[in-house]
Amino acid sequence: MAWKRYDNWNEVLAAARKHEYLYYHAPLDHRPHAVRVVRVYKNRKIRLDPETAGTDPFTADRGHLDRFVWLD
Repeated sequence: MAWKRYDNWNEVLAAARKHEYLYYHAPLDHRPHAVRVVRVYKNRKIRLDPETAGTDPFTADRGHLDRFVWLD
């Protein structure tokens, strides 16, 4: 099993609509972490909550595509 990146933003949006959690690999993290999908907006942005102490919820858009991964 290996981490794979999504090919396009539509795949991330589809996964966000189906799943309660996505995996997000922030630039300074050693590995991806599960983030809870709070909301998928009509403007194609996603509100996410990392649910870890000291980390605030954030909104991701198409510019974050390379940070979303899934386990193959």
